[in-house]
Amino acid sequence: MPGKKSEIIKKFDKQAKNLIQPNIVKIRNKNGLSQQLVADALGITRGTYSNYESRTLPPQYLIIRLAEIYKVSPDVFYKADDDVVEVNCDEKSFGDSMLSELSDREKLIIMRFRQLSSSDKEDVATMINNKLTKAE
Repeated sequence: MPGKKSEIIKKFDKQAKNLIQPNIVKIRNKNGLSQQLVADALGITRGTYSNYESRTLPPQYLIIRLAEIYKVSPDVFYKADDDVVEVNCDEKSFGDSMLSELSDREKLIIMRFRQLSSSDKEDVATMINNKLTKAE
């Protein structure tokens, strides 16, 4: 019947889900981010994101989007738990102590900033410098 998954596909979906879910939780926690913050960056509700961490297999486009946000390869989400933490640690652009001091809003701004092109990043940096100069 159209629309029904075969038992083989169901089996592979379950295996993928068992790899992906713990990894997206582990990477999010390793970066000190809340579910709400990641959901906002993805443009989905916190409840939907929570389901991807605990109940349902996330769609492929979401895995790709998470990889862009965390600056890792999408295959990281399909690796065994032990491999994920080390890959993500190397990809951080700032240390844990600094990250833990940021508010969720600041983390979201940084996540969005990392998605900009180089020229757009320069424009934002210039704007921030101008604002800081005026404040002095």
